[in-house]
Amino acid sequence: MEQTQTIERSQSNRPPSVDALFSEHCQPLRLWLALRVPRNELDNASQEVWLRVSKHYDDKFDGGNFRAWLFQIARNYLIDESRRRRLTPVSDDTEMLRPDQRAREPYEILIDRERRSHLAACIEKLGEPRKAIVKARVAGMDYEEFVAEMNLSNQQASQHFFAAKKLLRACLESSTAEAA
Repeated sequence: MEQTQTIERSQSNRPPSVDALFSEHCQPLRLWLALRVPRNELDNASQEVWLRVSKHYDDKFDGGNFRAWLFQIARNYLIDESRRRRLTPVSDDTEMLRPDQRAREPYEILIDRERRSHLAACIEKLGEPRKAIVKARVAGMDYEEFVAEMNLSNQQASQHFFAAKKLLRACLESSTAEAA
């Protein structure tokens, strides 16, 4: 009886296995990595981080906050990868490819900025309360909130919002036609 209690106590003091930790922390790590690595490298990055965890778990993990330790390993992996890529020379005969296909080209960013500035100018041309309604909706304010704040009825707010959308559409189309 005494020996069984000692064995149970020693087993409860043991840190959890890497397999148990993997099942608990795999999904949060993948979500975190998905924001930081290209989609086609997500599986490799996740596997590499867990390989490092299993390799160093017994000798480097101090038994504290596993999640913090795991994400520190993942962060170090990303730093190592960025350094490795920076040191890898690009051959002269191939085009430089964007490492993340989701990234936008510089001209796309400029076009987006221009569209946003046109939209801002069109919003400024709207009269009150239409301008205030559009800004409130863009800010994510609930319909009921800004209706109460502006002392409008639901019908008045809906009519102003519909008219504002119509005017914005016309304004943006005219600025697009001018650019062409």
